[in-house]
Amino acid sequence: MALIKRAQATTAIEGNTLTDSEVERVADGIAKCRRDGGEAAGGRNRGQPTAARPGAPTDRPLPSMERHDLDARLVSLRDEADPRRRRLLALGLLTAQLAPADIEPVLVGGGALEFYTAGGYATHDMDLALPHGPDVDAAFAALGFAKEGRFWYHADLDLVFEAPAPAGLPGEDAPRTEVSVDGLRVVILGVEDLLIDRLRAWVHWKSDDDGRWTRRLAHLYADRLDWRYLRQRTSEQPEEAEALQRVEREVGRA
Repeated sequence: MALIKRAQATTAIEGNTLTDSEVERVADGIAKCRRDGGEAAGGRNRGQPTAARPGAPTDRPLPSMERHDLDARLVSLRDEADPRRRRLLALGLLTAQLAPADIEPVLVGGGALEFYTAGGYATHDMDLALPHGPDVDAAFAALGFAKEGRFWYHADLDLVFEAPAPAGLPGEDAPRTEVSVDGLRVVILGVEDLLIDRLRAWVHWKSDDDGRWTRRLAHLYADRLDWRYLRQRTSEQPEEAEALQRVEREVGRA
């Protein structure tokens, strides 16, 4: 069962409809990760590599998915009507394919924002922190993707992936969130680093839309965010520090 699923109860925030239970599931997963460092909701300790999967040897990569299992997954993916869930499942398959090469794709950008707002923000493509190279191209090709420039397309599944962020995300040390989607592992940029990314676009690019999503994330996760980390990340830029202080006051943390 996926961590995220549809539910009936919804709430409207700033003109968009969010599913209460979906957001709460994401938030609870983050909280569990940070309490016990466990893999179920996932995450990593700040400055440490991602925790090894339970039962997996730490001195060798996991084997990639068997071809017949992969084919069966791809067939079921075509029947998935929910595009948001289809994108996460495809990312989970990519993560499994790249495991033998010890490469871990991390969902960033609009896809991460869509995840943390449980669809309150909607996007069509998926931005990843991922190196470029033959292992990555081979993993995408095994899933039926075609590469055009910096994008990988799958027309039949209506999927687009891009890797604009550097592998390893240097300097972005907030604990990442890991979820299991039908048994497939997906890694998402830490919510604090996502908030910083949106806050910087708000401050430096004068993007009111990014300011709105900065405040949205702060409201949704006010009791779970590492505010000390956020202050440290913005301390060298007075405009960023001032914007964060405004957000803290708005959510009642200052």
